[in-house]
Amino acid sequence: MSLTRVLFVDDEPNILEAVRRSIRGPFELVTAYGGEEGLRLIDEGPPFTVVVSDLRMPVVDGLTLLTHVYTQSPETIRILLTGHADLDAAVNAVNNGQLFRFLTKPCPGSLMRATLKAAIEQHRLISSERILLQHTLRGSIRALSEMISLVHPAVSAHTSRVRRLVVEIGTRMQAEDLWRIEVATMLAHLGWVTLPPGTVAKLHRGLDLTSQEAGSVLRVPEIAAQLLANIPRMEEVQTILMYQNAGYDGVGSPVPGVVGERIPLGARLLKAATDYDVLEARGLSPAEAMVVMQSNSGSYDCEVLRHLGEVTQGAYLTGVVRQMTIREMQPGMVFGQDVLDERGLLLVARGQEASESLLHRLHEYQDASLLSQRVLVMTPGVSGVRKAA
Repeated sequence: MSLTRVLFVDDEPNILEAVRRSIRGPFELVTAYGGEEGLRLIDEGPPFTVVVSDLRMPVVDGLTLLTHVYTQSPETIRILLTGHADLDAAVNAVNNGQLFRFLTKPCPGSLMRATLKAAIEQHRLISSERILLQHTLRGSIRALSEMISLVHPAVSAHTSRVRRLVVEIGTRMQAEDLWRIEVATMLAHLGWVTLPPGTVAKLHRGLDLTSQEAGSVLRVPEIAAQLLANIPRMEEVQTILMYQNAGYDGVGSPVPGVVGERIPLGARLLKAATDYDVLEARGLSPAEAMVVMQSNSGSYDCEVLRHLGEVTQGAYLTGVVRQMTIREMQPGMVFGQDVLDERGLLLVARGQEASESLLHRLHEYQDASLLSQRVLVMTPGVSGVRKAA
């Protein structure tokens, strides 16, 4: 469990001394003389649970300090101390969402202790919600994805390949809340399970679709977004799903006029990674796929396209692809080829990530002599995988 730390910043030594004497609680209290020292402590140490700062300080004032805190650690609770003459500035700061509360000076010790208690509880609630969404929800979706992989291996493989690309590019671009984008990517093709098996097979092999099949595929984002409609705190993920087919130039946008950077970054990443995977499924090399996408560059965020090119050109050079038995495989490894049973039924699709449940199923097929012993496998940590020769 992380240590609860409270930072108190003021440029008056007597106030800092009074705080050290009167403020006690189940937390570590740290004081800083002035905004400059406060910035140093914020940048050098682990994040603080709460930061309390005076408004009027030379060189670095309280609003500048607390804005920096928000940039460095958005979950840190921020409180401003101010004199009566500065009430308008404090009220504006609170209303703009920069602060949890403001207190006027001089502040009684009892009020400060009560405020710190409320701030620590607020931090706990924010952290708990993040953990619930980021870990519990993502874990649940992973479990759902594993179940889908047993029934729809081609859908699962496509999602795995796109997810690896999106996470790699999002990491390079330092995308905020990358976990939300990853969740959206795992859910983006959930609507594929509603497609006829023949359509999914065509998508997996990169074959041309009929106009009716193409129309069904275009409706997949809407289906995925509808599945999230009644789940609270998933509005951002739902928006990413709604815009996943929107071009950077606005073509295909569900809302006319929403173009460029107004389209969520997650949707821009998802579109580029999905289109690349479709081109690669048609037999194009990484370089050839990038040439096609660059020739239609108006559809893509140029920064996303640049990182996609770097990732896809480097991934195949650094990945370790080798033959091994299925019993040697570990969860997290990626299949480098389709795996068929002796009847020609697709059990695992190229690019699908191995899970414990999937490997257990394949072991059962091997025990029944329905499956070959060796497969082409790619080790983790690479964004893509070539088709098996």
